[in-house]
Amino acid sequence: MVEVYHYTNKGQCSWFQFAEEIIKQSNRSCKVEAISSEKFNSKAKRPKYSLLNTAKIQKTFQLEIPTWEDALKECLKKLKNSN
Repeated sequence: MVEVYHYTNKGQCSWFQFAEEIIKQSNRSCKVEAISSEKFNSKAKRPKYSLLNTAKIQKTFQLEIPTWEDALKECLKKLKNSN
């Protein structure tokens, strides 16, 4: 039997908020402009608002899932240390 598990970090953000947090955490200075989904030329049709439900994977594997901000901080730290 094949089962599907969804994994994502806790919390929610838009792609714009994600980009802003990357700039903030990496101490960079650049301007990010928000655009609507309609103006973003993507071939994939996406719902206006959707989140992954991680309850099943958390329960099955007893996971403590970090926030997306904490996971981003860890990722940026690893990228910085890999240079």
